[in-house]
Amino acid sequence: MPRENLRLDSPIYTLALHLFRQYLVNSGKTTEDAEQTSMRDFYIYLSAQDTLFTDRDELVALYSITEEELELFEERVRDPFQFLADMYPIWPMVAFAFKHSPKIMPVSIALTALIKWDDGTATALPNVVEVPAGVPVDGFVLTAWRRMVYDSYQFYLHFGGAEGLHKLGSRLSAADVDERATCGVDAIMQEDDEDFGDEDSELDVL
Repeated sequence: MPRENLRLDSPIYTLALHLFRQYLVNSGKTTEDAEQTSMRDFYIYLSAQDTLFTDRDELVALYSITEEELELFEERVRDPFQFLADMYPIWPMVAFAFKHSPKIMPVSIALTALIKWDDGTATALPNVVEVPAGVPVDGFVLTAWRRMVYDSYQFYLHFGGAEGLHKLGSRLSAADVDERATCGVDAIMQEDDEDFGDEDSELDVL
């Protein structure tokens, strides 16, 4: 059957987080351990499970989902390899889902690919996304960056590779690009070291 895209508001994503939390609890792992968990570790766990959920009625009530949506999820997880292949694009959103939110929240992230040409010009491929409220911040940033790299790859191919991108032109000079990059690094290095109380995060077992 066709597989829908996994969205953050999807019952599939919600139940995947519940299942991942169940894996952490059963394995005695902490939030810090979750961030280091590989998809292979989760795959081994899923492959060994005869029954995914023993609290089906509670899940339906807790997440306001239907019995049909729960059955659809269980059907997908019967093939753990394919299920995790579907999850791959947003895996950081799973692994970092239970990490505490940072004290200072990002509002947007950007990733710009730059190509400098031998005629002294440069082409910039900027990509910016806003960070929505209520998402696991680290997981969202890592997922978005991965997507941005993929988008740059697709953009490069769509416009015909190097020749096509040079024709687009950004009218940036390569010297400007180098100067901006250097200034950016210098500004970061000169920032005052402020104490934001970075005491150790609580890493209680979930």
